Amino acid sequence: MPKPYSIDAILLAAGQSRRMAPQDKLLLPVGGQPMLRKVAQDLIQSRIRQLHVFLPQNGFDGRKDALGGLPHRQHRITGPDIGLGHSLAFAVQQLRADCDGVLVMLADMPSLSPPVLNKLIEAAEPEAIIAPSFKEQRGNPVLFGKAFFKELSQLSGDEGGKRIILHNKDKVRLIPMADESCCIDIDSPKDWANYNK
Repeated sequence: MPKPYSIDAILLAAGQSRRMAPQDKLLLPVGGQPMLRKVAQDLIQSRIRQLHVFLPQNGFDGRKDALGGLPHRQHRITGPDIGLGHSLAFAVQQLRADCDGVLVMLADMPSLSPPVLNKLIEAAEPEAIIAPSFKEQRGNPVLFGKAFFKELSQLSGDEGGKRIILHNKDKVRLIPMADESCCIDIDSPKDWANYNK
């Protein structure tokens, strides 16, 4: 199969943001726009073929509004409380049959940039798992080749792709990054305060 491969992106934005309550962390301002929109724009400006955004089934309409006007396919996940594994499995099942790999992106990682994402996309192989690293620490997002779609589609509960990575260590390629953006996410008020320093 000749390169370039067809790589889609899954942007998981169905979490309940409980640790940041009463604020919805994905609507916090980053560079003058909601965090979710900033992350989505970075993906759109990278070399992905198509962006799929996954939102909660009910409520959180501010997230939908934040994505207004951006080219993407939007999906509502039934029962996001079931966990990350359920969301990821549902997401992978929505991909087109001709997709060679999928970049799995968490919506609370605003430090990443299109050039960082492109390094992962350029390294894609249908039978490999590509992940960024900084000082030997594996980060996110992770790009799963098509060979792992079946396993991803069978995830459940709150178990994300980590189990698949651990069970396929010989297929994992780490791409060293120049900064720690691949290891920074916003999970708590403390994380948000550190991000804004």
